[in-house]
Parts: sequence; C-alpha cells; structure tokens
Amino acid sequence: MNYQEVAWRANGASASDLSGFFLPSSVLEADLVVSLPKLKTHHWAGMTAAMKNFYGVIPGIKYGWPKNVLHHHGIPQTVCDINATIRGQPRSSMPSIAWKAMARSWELANTWACC
Repeated sequence: MNYQEVAWRANGASASDLSGFFLPSSVLEADLVVSLPKLKTHHWAGMTAAMKNFYGVIPGIKYGWPKNVLHHHGIPQTVCDINATIRGQPRSSMPSIAWKAMARSWELANTWACC
C-alpha cells in the first residue's frame, strides 16, 4: 500500500487540524476494509487496540516513516480522523472501546463520538 496510486479524501471527523488524507486506491476501491485488532502498548497513546491499525493504510510514500506527521497532529485525533475517513470502515465494539480508553487518557471525551 505504501507505493500504490493514491487519492485525496477530506477529513471525515476533523478531530485534528488535518484537512484530509491521501489513501491508497486499494482502500478506496474496497467494498469493505477490515481491521483485525491486536492489543498492544504505544509509548504516546498508551494502548492502541484496533483503531490505530488504520495508520497502516496511510501511504508512507506520502507521509514518511514512521508517519510522524500524523503523530505530531495528535494520535487520538488522527486515529479518529483516519477511521472516519476510510470508506467501509467496520463499526465493531472493539474500536469503540479502544477509542474511549484513549480519549480518557488524553482527556478528549468530547471527540470520540465519531467512532
């Protein structure tokens, strides 16, 4: 996905100040995009669960590695934005639980409603 053709999509949630994201064509053309969660720790977010998985669809060719531009705009905010922007995102309870935990730890209880 890092080197595929990309297209710009407007930010679906606006939790961060990013106006949108470049997404690979395979994600934009998919009928359904599935994220299989793996509960793990993260030095900035504390816990990532399933929602940060979609950082993986953001093309490194546009954002660099390890996609620091997203980190610097706020991990909880960009996680919410990316999840809301990806068409066909599954709406399962695990991402909701993950976002609530992250929102509490970052005192963002008012911005997690997008998920």
